[in-house]
This record gives sequence, C-alpha cells and structure tokens, in this order.
Amino acid sequence: MNKNFGEMIRALRKSRGWNQTQLAEAIGVTQPSVSRWEDGGEIELEHRMELAQLDKSRPPREWVGFDWPHEKPFGDEAWVIGAVQAGNWVEAIEWPPEERFRLDFPEIRAYRQFTSKKAFKVEGPSMNRRFPPGSFLIVVPFIALDRDPKHGEYVICQRRRKDGLWEATCKQFRVVDGEKYLWPESDHPDHQTPLGTAETPDIEEMQVTGLVIGAFVVM
Repeated sequence: MNKNFGEMIRALRKSRGWNQTQLAEAIGVTQPSVSRWEDGGEIELEHRMELAQLDKSRPPREWVGFDWPHEKPFGDEAWVIGAVQAGNWVEAIEWPPEERFRLDFPEIRAYRQFTSKKAFKVEGPSMNRRFPPGSFLIVVPFIALDRDPKHGEYVICQRRRKDGLWEATCKQFRVVDGEKYLWPESDHPDHQTPLGTAETPDIEEMQVTGLVIGAFVVM
C-alpha cells in the first residue's frame, strides 16, 4: 500500500480520538490489521471504502480513486457473497454468512429497480484484461431480468462437475455463427480458450446465472 494511506489512516483515527482497536471495531477488522495498514501494509478496496465513509476531511477519491457526493456517500448496496475464479473448484460457490460483507456503490440508474443485486470478488487472471484480480462485480440475476444473456454482455457462469464441486467464473457471452460461447479476456496462457455452452463429459450442470451491470476495477 502507498505509505500515504498509512498516514491518512492515522490522521483519521486521531481526528476521532480513537485508538487502533476502536477504529478496527468501527469497520469490522482487527487491531493488528489497522496497525499493519498504518505501517504501509496493503489494504483491500472494501476497507478503503469504509474508511472513506468515516473520513469527512478529504474527498473519497483520495481513498478509492473515484468520487461520490460526500453528504450521501452511496446510492446502492450489494452483499459480496463469493468469488469468481476460473479453475477454482469448490464445495460451495457462496461464502459462509460470516465471511460476506456489504459493498456500497453509486446507484446504477438503469438497474435501480432491482433489489436482488449481488456482488462477487474477482480472483485469478481469467478476465484480467477487463476485470483485474481484486475487483468487484455487481450482478443482477437473469431470473430477475426475465431474459437470456445477449451477445457482448459480461455474465456470471456456474458449473458443477460430476464429483459435486462447483466453479463460478465471469466471462463475456458471445454468439458466433449461431453457437453460444463464454469468452475469457485474459493475457494468461491458461485462459485463452472459450467455453461452449453445449454439454461436456465432465460437467454435470452449467448455468449462466447473472448479468454484470457494473464493476469496481482495482488497477
């Protein structure tokens, strides 16, 4: 993390008359995390967003890289319920409740009426040309949209193998010569091959579950 963030955190804490434990409790982390941040350690976007909401002395851009009205920080919210990562097969796509956290973000007007928004953290390099690792995707389920994906849209795909393990990934939905594909956008050699939506021998279930309507991209 930039050393200036450590100085900003220390200044914020002192302006409120808090010790490190009190600041940690205010944003749901531990005291050693705050100590590490003040010493220049890395801090993830969701915690920078929480600190930005506490800090009334400087614009949010200094914390997170974008602005919103300071008197009304965010217009919408979604819970980060899991991660998307190609090749990472897990027993459950969604995290346990105690590991989830709320992500506040500026309202996306075209989708303001949908209350079923979810968020996923991007892990791994399978979409790194569009969504680098550490980014967050805001998603509306297609069941709420009452339609199928369209060519060019970014979507969440869930696959289940015959051994019962699941994979959740983000891909671009494309239609080529009438065939449907889930396309990676990556510079990594392991993630160059698009997925067909037709059945494959080792996959028992495959669903395109959600539309990516926005993203916080961490550069």
